[in-house]
Amino acid sequence: MFDQYNKNKRRRVLDKKLGGGNTSITKLIARSIAIFLILIALVGIALLFNYIAQIKYTRYDFLSRDNLVKASESLENDLSYTNFVGGMVKISKDGVSYLDVNGKTKWNYSYNLKNPHIVTKGNYFAIVDRGYGDLYIFNKEGLEGHNKTLLPIMDAAISAYGDLYLILSDDLSSIITVFTKSGVELENKIRTIISSNGYAVGIDCSSNGQMLIAPFTYIDEGKIKSKVCFYYLGASTEGDNSNGFAGAFEEEFEDTMVGKVQFIDNTHAYALTNENIVFFEIKNNRIPTITKTKKFDKRIRSIANDKSNLVALFEDGEVISFDGKGREKHWKTDITHGYSSFEISDKYVYFVINNELKIYSMRGRLLAENEFEDEINCILIDRNLFTFNILVAFKNSISVIRLIH
Repeated sequence: MFDQYNKNKRRRVLDKKLGGGNTSITKLIARSIAIFLILIALVGIALLFNYIAQIKYTRYDFLSRDNLVKASESLENDLSYTNFVGGMVKISKDGVSYLDVNGKTKWNYSYNLKNPHIVTKGNYFAIVDRGYGDLYIFNKEGLEGHNKTLLPIMDAAISAYGDLYLILSDDLSSIITVFTKSGVELENKIRTIISSNGYAVGIDCSSNGQMLIAPFTYIDEGKIKSKVCFYYLGASTEGDNSNGFAGAFEEEFEDTMVGKVQFIDNTHAYALTNENIVFFEIKNNRIPTITKTKKFDKRIRSIANDKSNLVALFEDGEVISFDGKGREKHWKTDITHGYSSFEISDKYVYFVINNELKIYSMRGRLLAENEFEDEINCILIDRNLFTFNILVAFKNSISVIRLIH
């Protein structure tokens, strides 16, 4: 009896082991199939992306077309467009409009300026009357603030929070002053004497508005020289008597003029001359340092930038794109002259040659090549996995266009 019981017990244990083994084998097979299916899916996705990457768009369809430009604006030839927060800003001497990605006007604001100049960053933009004194600060919803300076505005920069920084000039000094987004001028100013420091010829600020970069040009022993200065705007509120001065660089800009300065983010900036690009980093102690100097043996024709990239076009058609740390990508185009625009939109580089449009990836692959009936002013790229749309500001109209391969 006990022998039979023990036999049955051993049989149950053996059956359980065999059943568990079958379960383990089943799980292993299921896991292998799942991994295999995942690999197939990943390969399929990679092939899809590779296929999309190889597409060249040479045809197009108009999704919408609106004649939003008055004949008088076109005749005066004072109309321009700038990309802003997923749409476009249309600027003229008489006013400004904001258009969404579908080309629809969301709002208008009228003014009367002689030389309107726009600066943008984040969710804010400002229009100043360069050479005169009026300033207007806007966000996506419309006007935030307005004011007027007593001295002429030479240049401007705006932070991502709407604070506006201006270079003003009198006969003796260059003055950097600050306005809040509501148009209120703050007391803290940076004044430099022209006879000892030279003329401030440009300005930009970090996204958070805490650091400024400004190039100065001066004459020394009959030679034109430049220097690039950094200022920390929080210094005056912390009892620092340095007038916010954070550092200056002269040796890299000797015997040349600085054409452009730009903050890429809160801690990286660059200065461009006709001979080199100098990249800076601002450490935690607010002291700027040079991280890279890129010298050129040929002339730069144009430069374009967005919040994370700087792209330089050279006279032989070579293009070098830089990230904030100065890392480079080199590629070639067949464009050496005759273009009217060279810009970045949504991390794509585009060229406009009157009514022709060429769009490149940041690595230099030609994505689209199209010819339109009207002269192009500005474009905004809106691309996803399945569609490639562009908002185009033509000379006399705004159109939403779908590119087709």
